[in-house]
Amino acid sequence: MLDQATIIAREALLSKATMVAAAILALCDFASAQDAGRGRAIAQQRCAMCHNIDGGPRGRGRSAPAFSEIARQQSFNANQLAVTLAYNHIPMGNGRVTAGEAGDVAAYIVSLRRR
Repeated sequence: MLDQATIIAREALLSKATMVAAAILALCDFASAQDAGRGRAIAQQRCAMCHNIDGGPRGRGRSAPAFSEIARQQSFNANQLAVTLAYNHIPMGNGRVTAGEAGDVAAYIVSLRRR
């Protein structure tokens, strides 16, 4: 039989896991339905300070990978990227993006993969 503290801890963990799973499911295949043109505009405003967003290599003085590098990674997943941008991209100094904006930026990065 479990003690009360263990039961409460398990319920809290299950609640957090449920919220994460719901967020991921909400964004499943989300990035593919978004606007790459709008994503590029958002990237110019919010991402270009650290990332080269236009398909070239990492720029001098930029600490973050170029979007083209991200797009070509074998492990690249647009949906996972959208979730990360919306909920867990800590270094962003210009504020968080919404889930919709994150999907747009991920769609723009996907478009770089095709170039």
